[in-house]
Amino acid sequence: MLNLRRALAPALGALALAPAAAGADSVAYVKDNDIWVSSPDGARAAQVSHGRKFASPSQSDDGTIVAIGDDNRLWRFNQDGTQPSAPFLTWLGLGGGSGFSGPYAARVSPDGTKVAFTFFHTQGVDPVTGTSSTEGGVSYTRADDATGERELGLIKGWDNPAWIDNGHVMAFDPGAGSLGQDGITDVIFHELGHADPAAADDLAHAYHWFSDPAAAYPQFGAISRRGDRLAIGGGGFVITESLRLYTVSATPPAPASQSAAPQLACRLENDEHGYQSVSWSPDGAHLAYESGGSIYVVSVGDLSAGCSAVGAPRLLAAGGTSPSWGPADVRAAAKNGGGTPPRVGTRCTVPRLTGKSLARARAAAARAHCALRAPRHARSNRVVRTQRPRAGAALPAGGRVTVTLRHRRAGR
Repeated sequence: MLNLRRALAPALGALALAPAAAGADSVAYVKDNDIWVSSPDGARAAQVSHGRKFASPSQSDDGTIVAIGDDNRLWRFNQDGTQPSAPFLTWLGLGGGSGFSGPYAARVSPDGTKVAFTFFHTQGVDPVTGTSSTEGGVSYTRADDATGERELGLIKGWDNPAWIDNGHVMAFDPGAGSLGQDGITDVIFHELGHADPAAADDLAHAYHWFSDPAAAYPQFGAISRRGDRLAIGGGGFVITESLRLYTVSATPPAPASQSAAPQLACRLENDEHGYQSVSWSPDGAHLAYESGGSIYVVSVGDLSAGCSAVGAPRLLAAGGTSPSWGPADVRAAAKNGGGTPPRVGTRCTVPRLTGKSLARARAAAARAHCALRAPRHARSNRVVRTQRPRAGAALPAGGRVTVTLRHRRAGR
């Protein structure tokens, strides 16, 4: 066990001598409510977003960043601050039903095509205690537009998703393994691609992975790109007090993964500030984590040596939260002056949508950085009858344009 609270002070004093993480990669994070991206050594940092509050940024392999805005939409950014598509609400904000909340803890897949996120559902009130039952779950959407809640599969009872690869996600249910039910584990993995949109959930393709009997309440985690290292935050009540590092001999979905559980190699402990999130470097040789409202990096050597393989923490971003480490270089953002990228795509100039098919209207709105609001389940060949506001109006990026529809006239 390595107590990072005691190790932190001497490490901060030696920052100038600390070795930088290797590789032309980058760490995305939130600072002062905006999205930033930094080289792993902290030498180059640039602000990506401006003027709105963001949470839970994650980046795909090409450097595209997905984050949750204070409007509850999912926003996508290139590292230079431009937006490849308009922000959009998930099914939770599109009439998802009573008692649902989210999205939380959004994570984009490595190939950038899908986003996994947590939701919560609260239902019922106990007439004696006055308490309600709240259940977490994991859902998905395409990265560029809202997907129906069951199209890619929905799993209930586990939350805080983390991508294993482009088709598999792990999720957590703290304490599930201690309930005494055969086969129920704290950590599961879900295999995408088999969901039945007519089914209530896709638990048929969620597989129990493992529980660590010595680990109290595993709550979130990340697996290395090679699948041979796992970091899980757990324990504590107000804060997550430890990060447990495991070696993995069989990575899901390999059948052996359910019989060869990950093996604990080291426990990092900070009982004062705790841990809030974690991310591996692409080569698996470094680990970024949030503690006490800042981001630190540690080197991780041969874990067969236990905690002696873990270096002293190095401060990466004071006041930074929610690190996400990816293989894209930070150069694209750094060209813009190391912190002030241009305000490209930060406004929505409403296009003329009247007379267009719904499919063409959606495309036009996205190109103009607007969000289209249309009747749910409307067919794409319906035609826009009216729009509000009118064409030419200026709105903030992601501003909503509401349309009514009519059937396409015969012969047109």
